[in-house]
Amino acid sequence: MNPTLAQRSAATVRRGLTLMELVVVMVILIGLAGVLLPMLPSFLTKTHDSVTTTNISEVNKAMTGYLSTNLGYPDQFDSIIDTSGAMYSGAVFNSANTFNPTGTAQLTFTPSGNQTAGSVGANAFYLAKPLGSELNSLTTGGILNLVQMNPTPTDATFSAYTGLPPTGLQAVSGYAQLLFADNDYIYQKLNIAPKLDSNGNPCNYVVLGLGPYCTIVGSRSFGIFDAPVAFGEHFFEQPSHSYARMLCVFRVYQDGSRCEFVGSAHPDPTGLGTMDMHTQEYYQTTN
Repeated sequence: MNPTLAQRSAATVRRGLTLMELVVVMVILIGLAGVLLPMLPSFLTKTHDSVTTTNISEVNKAMTGYLSTNLGYPDQFDSIIDTSGAMYSGAVFNSANTFNPTGTAQLTFTPSGNQTAGSVGANAFYLAKPLGSELNSLTTGGILNLVQMNPTPTDATFSAYTGLPPTGLQAVSGYAQLLFADNDYIYQKLNIAPKLDSNGNPCNYVVLGLGPYCTIVGSRSFGIFDAPVAFGEHFFEQPSHSYARMLCVFRVYQDGSRCEFVGSAHPDPTGLGTMDMHTQEYYQTTN
């Protein structure tokens, strides 16, 4: 006997979940959330650390390869100094950054001769300072022009520039100030021992940003197809709030003889986020 149309329709109607079944599903979902939610901060930290260490390693290799091939360093780094001559307000380590949780101000250490002064204790790691005889060190190394930074950016990373090159470029010799790093701090963070020039004067350290207009970007031979963006783990380190490009540290000789790339780092509220710091953090993060 063939079923009627009504019987076939009734047979194909899907039964909904009962109240008990819904309760069981909700209990399972709540249980999973209780397990996974506490782990999310660890996942974010581990992702931040792994991406950052990879970027630092790749930038270090690219800079070394560029120097070997071209007998000089790339040009058109970001200055981290705005058109007013002050430290870029979008830098996460600058108190002018409204998202900066540490309130670190521009400091007054003297870059020359401070490697034994113990000035690091009070967050003394950066100073906007005029270039002296170190100017010749940068230009001898091939760093002739820097990209100007916007003093009032709407986005600290992607609208950081006053204009596209060539309108956004300025000769190194035209900069009133550059960003110097404390010698003690560089020694502690990068394990770079103090060094003297031929006249017995301590070398200093200049910090520049690897932005999209740097001449190493797009050089297929060196693997920097795009300027890497630092992946921050806190809201105030996100590209909209803080300058999220990689930083390159150069040793500059006061005798003007040369400059040397000593390492790259991630912009961090503490100044420099190094490979060792992020590697240690990665392995110490639980879950």
